[in-house]
Order: sequence, then C-alpha cells, then structure tokens
Amino acid sequence: MLEAADGERRDYFELAEALTEFSSQTTSDLRQLWRRIAFSIAVHNTDDHLRNHGFLRERSGWSLSPAFDMNPNPDLAEGRVTSVGGASSPIDEVAALISNAAVFDLTHDHARQILFDVFTATAEWKVVARRNGIAESEIAEFSPALDASMKALRDAAE
Repeated sequence: MLEAADGERRDYFELAEALTEFSSQTTSDLRQLWRRIAFSIAVHNTDDHLRNHGFLRERSGWSLSPAFDMNPNPDLAEGRVTSVGGASSPIDEVAALISNAAVFDLTHDHARQILFDVFTATAEWKVVARRNGIAESEIAEFSPALDASMKALRDAAE
C-alpha cells in the first residue's frame, strides 16, 4: 500500500494516509492505529518497521490487522523505525500525535482520553513484571526508558 522497499523508514502518518485511501472501515482503523502508536510510545517499541503493520483483505475491502510484534526497548536513545510526525523523543512523539489527532479522525479530547487509557493500562508494568517472575535486574534495565515514555503520555493526557 505504501510501495516501500523492505527496511525503508517511513512515518506513521503515511500509514494513516494509506488507511484513509484503502480501508473499508477508515475511522475505526485510524483510531486503532493512533492507539497503537500511543502504546508503542508508552512501551518504547522501536522495532516498528512496516512489516510489523499488517492489513487484512476482507469482502468489504482492506482493514488494519490485529496488532503484533510489539516489544519494549530498554535503550531510550534508540529511535523508532517508523517515526511519529518526524519526532525523535517520546515527548516530541506524543506532541506530534496530539497535534495531528484530526488526521486519525479524533478530537483533542478523545485523543487525550486515549492517552490516559494507554497510560493507565501500562502504568503498572513493574507490578505485572514482578508477578510474572521477571528479574529485578531486567525491570531496572527497562525502567528508565519505560518510565520516561509513560511520563510523556501521562503529562500529555492531563
């Protein structure tokens, strides 16, 4: 849909344009993509290349596939493969996402609510990690990146 070469870096707003052009459920898919971007920012999922975004062909046309291969990255200095409005830090990514909410058929209030929802869903990650037997050393390794990214979401949602 984007006619991109394998490994080519692109921007989430280009995916939004493709959804606008090809999706049979445009509003739903755009809003879902926006939520996924917010989640990717929250967990510092930087390996978000185009092969990690799929589309399904249905009778009514194309639709965004369920999310897959979303993994946190403990290295806050590592930027994401698919940019968010060209931004390169969690604070700037969230700002770009909020300021372009209309591209995803969202009002600013709805966008802020989604940010709050994503923050709420991810804020207790350390508790969940401990409950599932993740070593304290791994939690400590991921904390700086995830805490900074989630703070950016929380601050923007307020």
